[in-house]
Amino acid sequence: SEALVQEGIAQLTALNLASGGWGWCYSQESDPWITAQAVLALVKAERLGFPIDRGTLNNGIFALQRELRPAEDLFQSFLINRQVYYLYVLAEAGDIELSQLDSYFTEHRALLTTDSKAQMALAYYLGGGDKANLETLLADLENSAVVSATGTHWERESGFSSLYGDTLATATVLNTLTT
Repeated sequence: SEALVQEGIAQLTALNLASGGWGWCYSQESDPWITAQAVLALVKAERLGFPIDRGTLNNGIFALQRELRPAEDLFQSFLINRQVYYLYVLAEAGDIELSQLDSYFTEHRALLTTDSKAQMALAYYLGGGDKANLETLLADLENSAVVSATGTHWERESGFSSLYGDTLATATVLNTLTT
């Protein structure tokens, strides 16, 4: 209901830290993953017409931008996929540097999980980025679809960073394809 969304917005606003980010479970230490989640929630709520404190949202965007690392500095799949998620959230917020996205596409496309490829494709779409890169990512998603007699789904590698596995991968791809 609208009241629950407004309550959630108020809680996110109250929990915004001086650093601009948000922490785990009322922590006073900012965490970039939680910050990205909070920024995305506020952006989506604002898009639906709910009033958002722009100062809080801008602080979150700036905190997330400070977490971005050059693609050539990262080699671990987990960290690369996190960076792509941050770039996707910034694209949703209307504040993405497409050259950073291009670097991750060029340097690390082979290390991206299914849902990260979907998020990168959506970031390209939202940010007006390289159409050829977008089409390549969409082809990657099409090629990774698992088709059976009961339907189609996408799979996600197992591990700590994939909390929801195939469900998250399928939902993320569907969100990208429908957008």
